[in-house]
Amino acid sequence: VENRSFRSNLRRLLERGRKGITATDEALRLYTLCLSVLEMQGVLDQTVAQIKGSIVGTIRIGGYLSVLTSWIPKLLQSLDDRYPGLEFQIFEGNAEEQLQRMRNNEIDIGFLSSSAPEDFHFIPLYRDPIVVVMPQGHPLSDLETVSPEDLARYPSLIRLEHAYGTLKDLLYNQSVISKSGFSVKTDNALLGFVRKGMGFGIVGEMVAKTDETITYRHFDKEYYRTVGMAVPHWKPVTPALHT
Repeated sequence: VENRSFRSNLRRLLERGRKGITATDEALRLYTLCLSVLEMQGVLDQTVAQIKGSIVGTIRIGGYLSVLTSWIPKLLQSLDDRYPGLEFQIFEGNAEEQLQRMRNNEIDIGFLSSSAPEDFHFIPLYRDPIVVVMPQGHPLSDLETVSPEDLARYPSLIRLEHAYGTLKDLLYNQSVISKSGFSVKTDNALLGFVRKGMGFGIVGEMVAKTDETITYRHFDKEYYRTVGMAVPHWKPVTPALHT
């Protein structure tokens, strides 16, 4: 009887099909509940530790390459000195990847630019000027500042569909049309293509400063992205995260 009951419950959680065994809707509901229980257990453990006079736990942080290399090391060093019981896990990703990871409970905090969807709380931290990056010796480097009209003469490494926030508005409104057959999505890859002389790119100044082998120029008008911290509204704030 017990074996039949076990097999019956198992069939309610797993389905066998042509593509193998998959989880049922009931199994996914249980999985989500289990994740919530484990998360609340973590909050409970950290709260007990805080009552005893210590801050412990794990903080999972996501961010752009520029943020991770310029801000995070100093921040983590300061927190590590003050709270040696904390553990930090770092994940690099663009805005879409960070938001998805927060929705999947894979990271706790994301450092984004411009804004976040309504189900996230966005805390603006810094106005990062948008600049044009180019190889050393590029004709644009002879200018003190550049205009969108100046960019239309040269191959670009960015596409409208890969842009976010202010950068997307800039490309759309000013009709900066690319003459390059290359389209680079990530900042790190874009800098690599710029170093090879494949074209210019448009990034935040924080990104441009990470590579001393290239040149960058500001626009003749002020364009900037707002870099800030995003946290999910629905996620319980642990004592570790509150620090």
